[in-house]
Amino acid sequence: MHPAFILLEISFNPITINEIFALIISVFLLMLSAIISASEVAFFSFSPQTLDEIEHSNKKSDQRIHNLLEDPQKLLATILIGNNFVNVSIILIL
Repeated sequence: MHPAFILLEISFNPITINEIFALIISVFLLMLSAIISASEVAFFSFSPQTLDEIEHSNKKSDQRIHNLLEDPQKLLATILIGNNFVNVSIILIL
């Protein structure tokens, strides 16, 4: 077959609404995965001085952070399981 005839065999299919929906959901899940990964870095990169400030703070947000960091293994496991769930969801959608 002549190479010019190969180009005549190419057909273009329009993007369906399902593909657009899957792409939007995948982008959302990718951003969620980035946020979860960033939270892992944020939680486990506190300096000892910052941890001490958080422990003695009266702010509600600091108290929540302190409560989460009381069991770092559970926090890390939760973050990793959540991130794996999101990443697997991305693969299943695509």
